[in-house]
Amino acid sequence: MTRSVLQAATHGGLLVADTRGWRLLAGSGGSVVEHRPDGSTRTVAEAGQVDRVVLVRGADLARRLGGGRARGDAISLLTDDAVALTVPLTSVHLGIETFDTDLMRATSGAADFALAIGRTLEIATPDEIARVNAARGAFTRGPSSDGMRRVRILHVGLLLLAAVGFVLSVAADDDHRRQVQLATIVLIAPLAVVAASLLRLSGTFVGQRPPPPDGRAVVPNVLPADRWLWLRESQLQIGADDVVHTEHARETWLPGPRRGGVVTCVIAPGAIWFLDRHGVTLGVVMAERWITPGGSAEALELACAGAGIAVDFHSTGDVPPTLQADVDPAVYASSQALLYLQPPLERGVPVPAESWVVGFLGFTVGAGSLALQVADGVDPVDIVYCIVGLTIAVSQIVVTMRFRRWNNRQMSTDTTGTRS
Repeated sequence: MTRSVLQAATHGGLLVADTRGWRLLAGSGGSVVEHRPDGSTRTVAEAGQVDRVVLVRGADLARRLGGGRARGDAISLLTDDAVALTVPLTSVHLGIETFDTDLMRATSGAADFALAIGRTLEIATPDEIARVNAARGAFTRGPSSDGMRRVRILHVGLLLLAAVGFVLSVAADDDHRRQVQLATIVLIAPLAVVAASLLRLSGTFVGQRPPPPDGRAVVPNVLPADRWLWLRESQLQIGADDVVHTEHARETWLPGPRRGGVVTCVIAPGAIWFLDRHGVTLGVVMAERWITPGGSAEALELACAGAGIAVDFHSTGDVPPTLQADVDPAVYASSQALLYLQPPLERGVPVPAESWVVGFLGFTVGAGSLALQVADGVDPVDIVYCIVGLTIAVSQIVVTMRFRRWNNRQMSTDTTGTRS
């Protein structure tokens, strides 16, 4: 079956929910519908409306569209008089991470997606490149963009405002107490908002769970109890619409056979490969988690058969180096390694190290206000500043402890902490 969907493969942390829900689906008659993470849909193009599906090379993309920096090519849907949508292949390619543009195009299924619309994927002409670069509101990075990036922009703005308040409060002298108090308000108000946001984001991150099977078969994980918990809790779900693999805070979603994605599962001694109808690798997982020590793959075979995926056995097969690195003990020599392998944005830290900055400034406000009361006597305003400042500092200690507990649990070999 021809690939009828463009979707993001792997995301982690707070971007996972977006990955689960975002799809571009080709419908009957050549229509294209965007399915969004919140469950809503948007018609990108009506049936027969797309005239051309073109590939725009990364070198030809405008910088504001992510071009000019080896970011990869983009697929663009063109109507008679407009650009319906432009999506970078970096957002929708499947399989292992790569900078190979040809491989990204193959794994994304862009050519098949164009066929599902009733068109062929062609290289954009100079006029079409100009149209794509000039279009406003037609470019999307898919699930890796909107929500958390807006949070990042908000946090940067608030932290800059807090910095202004900090400078003003330090620069003012004792003869301008009112100005000092106003400057302190400018400092602590944005800090309080950022601190509350970081508390919420960190709580969401550590509380995430694998997606419900939703009609997919869950292949039992057969790893013994002496392996890390994040390995034992990883899941493999096989379905006709999607094949899903989860481990620690990352999820990989591959289109199933019903959507023209995975049609063959190749079981080799070290790894399990998921291939499309062209033989292109869409995903690879370690075999030891799903194949019993005796070599039985019965559960995986049954799950694939139920989804309409053919199973093939190979007696040999190299495990990709990136996959070997994922379970190399040397990678996790540090007790915090797993946590910090997760990009800050994905684990709920929109601006790197901001939790430490917010905690330091909050402590500075609280301790400074307390010192003023000791030196000059009790002032109700300073009491409020002291309480708010120290509360902000404590909240960031809570954020740090949440991350540490999450990491320690993932690296545990104690089965008493295993989720049901």
